[in-house]
Amino acid sequence: MSSDAVIAWIDYAEQVLATTTDDPSPDVVDEAFDDHVPAEVYAQFAAYLRDWRPIAESTPEFHWTLDVEPEVAEYLVHAFFKLSWRQARVAAEAPRMSPSAIVFNRHLVKRMLGSLSSEGPAEAEFAEHLRSFWPGLDTQ
Repeated sequence: MSSDAVIAWIDYAEQVLATTTDDPSPDVVDEAFDDHVPAEVYAQFAAYLRDWRPIAESTPEFHWTLDVEPEVAEYLVHAFFKLSWRQARVAAEAPRMSPSAIVFNRHLVKRMLGSLSSEGPAEAEFAEHLRSFWPGLDTQ
């Protein structure tokens, strides 16, 4: 993936993390959907961004991998889905992704869901369920 697209996405994601809390305001709460994301997940996402930026800034093509237990991957992917869903609901007030950031976001989500799918039937079913609702994946 182009490091320029990754940097654009990191810039966007840092804005989102800086303006989003683990408890949404009452006007963005969807009673049919629990989008609570624990504070430690925000910290983990911020740590990934801090790890990714120097890599992306040092090379034209971004490559990064991480081995985690399937349960951890499922937990983090689900939290990322919740954040994406919340951002989609507050789109008018939320930071906007640049076109290159959108390309990386789609790539990232597809890779995460693909990796989760390869862990087993239950994980594959969960990933497929998220894929069908993930904001922005249907606008290719």
